[in-house]
Amino acid sequence: MHLNITNNFSKNVNMDPEIGKVPCVTHLFIDADKISENQTTVKMVNFELNIDDFIDLLTREPKAEIIIDEKLSYNAPSLFFNKPVTLTFTNIKGLEMCIIEGHKNKTFYGSSFKIKRGDKHFRICGNSQIPNVFVILDLIGNAEAEAILDFSKSDFIYKDVNYDRRLLKGDVSLSQYRLEKIQIDHLEEFVKKYKPITSTRFDFHFTKEIFGFTDCAIKDEPL
Repeated sequence: MHLNITNNFSKNVNMDPEIGKVPCVTHLFIDADKISENQTTVKMVNFELNIDDFIDLLTREPKAEIIIDEKLSYNAPSLFFNKPVTLTFTNIKGLEMCIIEGHKNKTFYGSSFKIKRGDKHFRICGNSQIPNVFVILDLIGNAEAEAILDFSKSDFIYKDVNYDRRLLKGDVSLSQYRLEKIQIDHLEEFVKKYKPITSTRFDFHFTKEIFGFTDCAIKDEPL
């Protein structure tokens, strides 16, 4: 099933480690060949979607009765994706990537782009498939940019009030909760297509000025 999560992207998968919060996405799997202008695709596992944000959209889908159980969704505030699912961003015009090694050493990479009024900002972060490497990915798309989540019923469980107890008891439905990382020998190979930059432009002051703390640019980026 394809679910457009563009308008609710930030509140669901955009918790930022820079402000001391644990990110919603435990693992963010990135294929360098699938990150580019126009379209970027990543895979995520161990994150939640708030059912209330999407229940109207889901119930309008032809496959809604297969995906969402009305009784279970009523008693569970969110869907917890404990298997890798695909998230695709369309109409992307630029990106910036922060690589954090060992929870402290940061390096930045990016492409050349200028932000215009109406452009959309997506930020997603999580532990990468590279051991001891955390990735923060900032994407800028034009006004038509969208974030599309592709999943099936087998990819999630309902996170209800008994979730933590089921987790501690080793519930079989949570068997994919912890995933092994994929070893990549050289980080340089992973980021070789991007140019190194000295620091991120997406700091507090920039986000306040250009985006007004929203996901849509409220003014053009200065030349």
